[in-house]
Amino acid sequence: MPFKILIVDDKPENIFALAESLSDIDAEFAFANSGEEALKILAQEQDFGLALIDVQMPDMTGFDLARYMRGVEKTKYIPIIFVTANPHSSDVEFAGYHMGAVDFIFKPININMLKSKIAVFKNLHEKQMILDQKVQELESAKKELEISREKAIESDHTKSTFLANMSHEIRTPMTALIGFAELLRADDLSDHLRKEYVDVIIRNGQNLIELVNEVLDLSKIEAGQLNLDTTSTQILTIIEDNIKLLQPLAEKNRVRLHLKIDDQVPSHILTDPLRFRQIITNLISNAIKFSADGEVFVEVTSEKDSKNQSMIKVSVRDTGIGIAHEKQQLLFKPFVQLNSNTSDVVMGTGLGLCLSKMLAMLLGGDLCLEKSAPGKGSVFSLNIPSDEVPAHNQHQALSFNSLDDLKMDSLKDLDLLVADDSLDNQMLIKTVLGQYGANIFLTGSGEEAVDVALKNDIDVVLMDYKMPGLDGFGATQQLRSQGFKHPIILLTANAMRGEKEKAIAIGADAYVSKPIDWNVLIRQILTLTC
Repeated sequence: MPFKILIVDDKPENIFALAESLSDIDAEFAFANSGEEALKILAQEQDFGLALIDVQMPDMTGFDLARYMRGVEKTKYIPIIFVTANPHSSDVEFAGYHMGAVDFIFKPININMLKSKIAVFKNLHEKQMILDQKVQELESAKKELEISREKAIESDHTKSTFLANMSHEIRTPMTALIGFAELLRADDLSDHLRKEYVDVIIRNGQNLIELVNEVLDLSKIEAGQLNLDTTSTQILTIIEDNIKLLQPLAEKNRVRLHLKIDDQVPSHILTDPLRFRQIITNLISNAIKFSADGEVFVEVTSEKDSKNQSMIKVSVRDTGIGIAHEKQQLLFKPFVQLNSNTSDVVMGTGLGLCLSKMLAMLLGGDLCLEKSAPGKGSVFSLNIPSDEVPAHNQHQALSFNSLDDLKMDSLKDLDLLVADDSLDNQMLIKTVLGQYGANIFLTGSGEEAVDVALKNDIDVVLMDYKMPGLDGFGATQQLRSQGFKHPIILLTANAMRGEKEKAIAIGADAYVSKPIDWNVLIRQILTLTC
């Protein structure tokens, strides 16, 4: 910012002469022929670094102008050098300093002396500007630090709540898993109780997987690592299946489920069926959970958005407890549970709605709360693009809910090599696949897997990704480089973006995530060996 000097003198010739004499100074100048004009300039402009004011002026003297300047916050700290033709007089100088002057210059003006004085004030002004900037930066840093501190406190509280919820959500099914597994050891257990205990173990294991998947999905979205699998999708079938699957939960909570589908809704759209199902399941199950002894209405319609794009709208309305207005803004924040007091315990981690909204946005749409009020229920709506699929491209992916339709000799005469450093996983895979007739070879490292696969006529290699020493990727590359032609399926718990593509690129034929879906794995083996 330039150094600005205000020169005030009632004689224009004096101003002109002074301006000419100071023209070589790196500064901006403003000129006034009276005290009144000087005040107008001071009111309009900012940041004068110095004022050179003539003392003897009609109407408003230089002393009067100084008095006004010192009485206003904006101008009270501008350094003033009085310019006077009066001889040195202690009374005049005392009066001038009393009015706030920092110095006097006597006419005829010694220009070199005046330039020296201006240089001093210019230097002080520059240092003051630097100081002011530092003060502003410190104030800004202090404010940002305070904001960061408040966010950190809020984040710490949120994470603490989340960890407490996670601890509860993990320990609850783990208690059931371990407890009922111990009960299965009893020799005198009836077949009915044995089946019931196994069902409990499976159900709680699935709950744990869902919990882990929610946390992983959220982290993948935040890291930009979540892949979408956009394909021809029968969304109405997905919604109807969800209604059927959640019917037992509805009956348990004494909730009546209703489904209404508009005739204009297309049968197939391009979207990710897995993520669409995930959102719908979360919305309907939440509505059921919070609407005991009530009703849940699911309505599917076809609409146009503000850009005239065709959209599918799925509205889920319930007659449940509703949400207070001041808490609605927290709905889609991660790890937040609105009903977290101990008198109104709600199961869950507080990830469902946040994750569902993120998924909806990844699908090109949005998820929002349309309305809600305590005691009057809530209405959530999912909107996603309804890009229709041409009739000749419509298909429904085959889905199998169990292994029941697989023959017990489906894998007969197949030699399978299982490479996994976990002995428990080895035993599990051998037991399950052995039931379908497979001949199983077991190894615990990548090095052993390469050696066994090359020395035996192995039909399919099931290769764990993470192993000490040579991992599954490295072992797969070595097998391919040494001429192994048979299928290799990588088994991994790592579901981050790019892993599947990386596995295929280095020579694997398929990629199956852990925990293993046996139906998927067996059908993958059959597909690769046909």
